[in-house]
Amino acid sequence: MSQSPFPGMDPYLEAPNVWPDVHTRLMNIIAEQLTPLLVPKYLAELETQMVIPTRLVSVYIRQRETARLVAVIELLSPVNKRRGKGREEYLEKRRTFLTSPVHLIEIDFLRGYPRMPFDDP
Repeated sequence: MSQSPFPGMDPYLEAPNVWPDVHTRLMNIIAEQLTPLLVPKYLAELETQMVIPTRLVSVYIRQRETARLVAVIELLSPVNKRRGKGREEYLEKRRTFLTSPVHLIEIDFLRGYPRMPFDDP
């Protein structure tokens, strides 16, 4: 068996029965680790979305005083990457962020699917 290109990353975490838990836990850890770095000016929140009927969690970073959204951290999931409604919904959400003043941080550990497009067709 070849070694994972991501130190500490198990390529079998993409398994459908494992990935939802990995996704949720990673997003929780990201928000938890960012919080001390963001206070007092910003706030890291977990934003949950249900897609076919997978629970997807994102980290939304807001300016504390105004609640203005300044950044979003997305951890791509199989539902975002495989063809279908979930992918189309994610691409629309992505386009919305990319055409706004919000910073988008997209993390992709999934090797079993093609990379997300960088250019809008």
